[in-house]
Amino acid sequence: MATRMLWGLPRSAWIGFGIVMLGVATQFLSLAFPAQHEVIYSVSSLLIVIGLFGPGVLRELGVLKDQDEYQAGAARRAGHRAFLAGGVTILLLIHFKPWPDGPPMSSEMPVIPLSTVILVMLLTYLCSYLLEYWGARRGAAAILGTMAVIGAVGAALDELPDLWHFLVDLRFTAGFLLGIAISRRYPQVAGLYLFVVVFLILINHFAFPATDPSRLMLLAVLVLPPLAAGIALIKESANEDA
Repeated sequence: MATRMLWGLPRSAWIGFGIVMLGVATQFLSLAFPAQHEVIYSVSSLLIVIGLFGPGVLRELGVLKDQDEYQAGAARRAGHRAFLAGGVTILLLIHFKPWPDGPPMSSEMPVIPLSTVILVMLLTYLCSYLLEYWGARRGAAAILGTMAVIGAVGAALDELPDLWHFLVDLRFTAGFLLGIAISRRYPQVAGLYLFVVVFLILINHFAFPATDPSRLMLLAVLVLPPLAAGIALIKESANEDA
């Protein structure tokens, strides 16, 4: 379903996505050429940045004109939400990260993992755009379906050939698929259900707290998409009732 719905995206989005995937694949060259890992990482990072931000920069410069008024409006609203999400994330990280030792009122501040902030902004933009462009139910189905696939692949990589632990790890995939099934007829119930899923994920994280960037990035990936889908489903249901 998610693949079929993605056909509505402009060609530049597919080209950007392809460049990002090329950048990700380039990183695996460091396994074959470990002595060149710095050059490979630089090239990979450059490709990812071009794929993510190139189309948007070209649109702002007026070079690329591939969006109608509705798409442009959805992109602007998604960008505003990504800006807000990035600001809130920075404030939370500053608050919870330990402050460096120093004299009172010094200019030193906590070290902020920028990779986490950027990921939060990108996820917020992508989820917001999908939910704006396709509507809450179809957008949520695409987001949750993608999350289910990611969960299944992660479970396979982590647990196979141990079948029992693989099936246990599929609980996240089953949870996201259940959210899709509920949202088709009961969007408000599905929204509340996704809030519960997010709450359980947060409980699991804070039970084993960690502030390293990899854990924070994983938390962002697990929390932001279902949270955005849940908010959109509840808002759509409220608008229909009104």
